[in-house]
Amino acid sequence: MTLKKFATMEEALNFVTKNFKLMLNTEVIGLDLILKRVSAEEIVAPTDIPQTDRSAVDGYAICSSSVSSATPNNPIPLNLKERNLPKISCGDAVPVHTGDPLPEGADAVVMLEDAEIENNKLFVMKSVAKYENVSRKGEDFERGKIVVEKGTLLRPWHIASLSALNITKAKVFKKVRLGIVVTGSELSEPGGDGPFFDSTSRLIAGYLLEQGYIDVNRYGIIEDDVKSIATAIRRAEEENDLILTTGGTGPGLRDLSVKALEEAGGTVVIRGLAIRPGRPTSLGVLNKKPVFMLSGYPVAALIGLRFLVLPFIEGAIGLLDHSQKFVFAKLSTRVFNEVGLESFIRVKLKQCGSELCAEPVLLRGSGILSSLLAAGGFLRIPRNVEGYEVGELVKIDLV
Repeated sequence: MTLKKFATMEEALNFVTKNFKLMLNTEVIGLDLILKRVSAEEIVAPTDIPQTDRSAVDGYAICSSSVSSATPNNPIPLNLKERNLPKISCGDAVPVHTGDPLPEGADAVVMLEDAEIENNKLFVMKSVAKYENVSRKGEDFERGKIVVEKGTLLRPWHIASLSALNITKAKVFKKVRLGIVVTGSELSEPGGDGPFFDSTSRLIAGYLLEQGYIDVNRYGIIEDDVKSIATAIRRAEEENDLILTTGGTGPGLRDLSVKALEEAGGTVVIRGLAIRPGRPTSLGVLNKKPVFMLSGYPVAALIGLRFLVLPFIEGAIGLLDHSQKFVFAKLSTRVFNEVGLESFIRVKLKQCGSELCAEPVLLRGSGILSSLLAAGGFLRIPRNVEGYEVGELVKIDLV
């Protein structure tokens, strides 16, 4: 692998996707544990739901042809039979509750309010079509049909569907293990002496854990020493599927992450990205595992995480529909871009009458953590575009 300087974000993602794979092991776990895990197999319905034609309302099971001419002025009399009768003939009616199976011979249900009882006769005052007010056999789930595809991110509705089908377990991919190595002698853990407290690694860890299918291991704050950082990187490589470092990727004398990766036996393959913020973002390899080297500044780190690290993981585990979510909105303020760099502008989304508007966040420094509290997404300005005008419809990638 040859070193490439200042690749585009697209080039970096294509490179890591093409050159790195994750070892995907599986496990079978109960439904209470599968929320936001990724299905490792196709799941098919073992039975029909409903298993028979059932009434969708409280009323009377009948033959629809018996009441085709029924109106309030021309009620049709039917023979009222007892509940739970297994079979009826045309001209009969059987009381049913919602969810009751239809007796043989019935193909529709008259609602309670559309009929009256008199002298053991049921007078139907409204015609019903065939299968009206009926839940057909297999209309919810059909036996043998796919319920969950391989690669599905399992959400509450998937779990509810499996429960309804009396499926108690599912095979899922084991969580991807990601190790975070934080560098910077100036950093302290919250509650320490300062002067600066590590927030970036918690932003990264929280964002990844929120996905549900990633486990995060943090290796503490490592002082600005090549050997110490290299030791932490080696340990992270041994215990995880991929490695992520924060800080130490710039050109300064104290920016030692690149040297430390080489000391650990790794190689830097992309040195810097043509993006703003996040230009120092780099990519390395150690024992065939990717090493994502992100900025120590929180906003720049989030951009690298959101647009490079997470898309790689999603693609590597075969997550279906892993395209990141976005909306289109009208720009409320003109924005500029330095041609040659792809800019990521934090924007606040708000409703402007019947339209969605995107308002750029004024504080744009890569270390301005509070800007993320206001931002709902990022406006990506391609490197060959000078900017966008007020009122332009632009794509906003959601955070």
